[in-house]
Amino acid sequence: MSNMKETLSSLHHGVFYEIVRLFAHKLEAPVYLFIYERIGKIILSIFGGKEYTWIGWCIGFIATDFCYYWIHRLKHEVHVLWLFHQVHHSSEAFDLPVGVRQSVVELLYDFMLYSPLAVFINPYYIIKTRELIYLYNLLIHTEVIGKLGPLEWIFNTPNHHCVHHAGNEYCLDKNYGGVFIIWDHMFHTFEVKEECTNIFYGLPTSPMCYFVFYQQIFGVIYFIVDQKEKLMPWKKYWFKILFYGPRWQLHLPRLGSPRCKKARKLHEDKDKSFQNYWNIHYICYIYFLLIINALEIYSLRNMDFFHLRIARAYENLNVTLCSFASFLEDRRIICIMINFGRSYLLYAVYYDSPK
Repeated sequence: MSNMKETLSSLHHGVFYEIVRLFAHKLEAPVYLFIYERIGKIILSIFGGKEYTWIGWCIGFIATDFCYYWIHRLKHEVHVLWLFHQVHHSSEAFDLPVGVRQSVVELLYDFMLYSPLAVFINPYYIIKTRELIYLYNLLIHTEVIGKLGPLEWIFNTPNHHCVHHAGNEYCLDKNYGGVFIIWDHMFHTFEVKEECTNIFYGLPTSPMCYFVFYQQIFGVIYFIVDQKEKLMPWKKYWFKILFYGPRWQLHLPRLGSPRCKKARKLHEDKDKSFQNYWNIHYICYIYFLLIINALEIYSLRNMDFFHLRIARAYENLNVTLCSFASFLEDRRIICIMINFGRSYLLYAVYYDSPK
């Protein structure tokens, strides 16, 4: 059974990710359109193609999924990209909410990695197929579904994707595919789940708390502390430390060795706080606040005093997430004090600021 705290923490990441994505998408379309208007349409006219056809949908979907495979692989094999991607692998559970535990920082550069597709694919297809791949990937984060027969030969399934998330030595750097698993077969990164072996999830060094914002940047903090001496410009290996694999060490190949993993540190007594009705009641209260905060941010985008109100809504969301993280860490007094202080400050600021 999945750990309740990990599940709730993943849902918090999902709320944070979706809120930021409302605004990050405004950066995506202009970049695709800039490339498509200047290069894509010219190439399309040379080959006599039409902008909106079912063939265009198919090509766009396959090309975007192919691009997803390589971008996903880069995030595992380039250390500086892994620093932000590892939040997706930080959960010690493997369930549907893990699918929404995404890195917010990746929203700021992912679209740049997909932008070469706009040279020959309509931006509309790129954006929509990326959404479809994202939705498909949400569904394969589960251990409830077993093998799916012949579908396993072509598609990425929960049985394949659990190998990608596993921390066992034979599972590392495997099964990067989005919708199709055929890319892993083609480029020799496919691995079958060993039924006789118990697999485990999580990072070798896990963030020992449930604060969403800390978990988002935990990889960077730990990296700087762990590698600060080797990163100095006058040091010989700073480039390899940043752009080789996360497990790279001296006298090893670019991706290092699975045996270079450090000992795992796990959370303890994870479900200790979920034994009575009061806890469940407070969980419902916090999620009600999260929904209100999300709606507030979404609905205030076109109103007067835009920046003031957005900042206020984000601050409210931030305090809510921090408050719930305190609850997950069994710091209930801090949790109650944060909410009381937040209620007082919001009341004071609201009536002292322009409407």
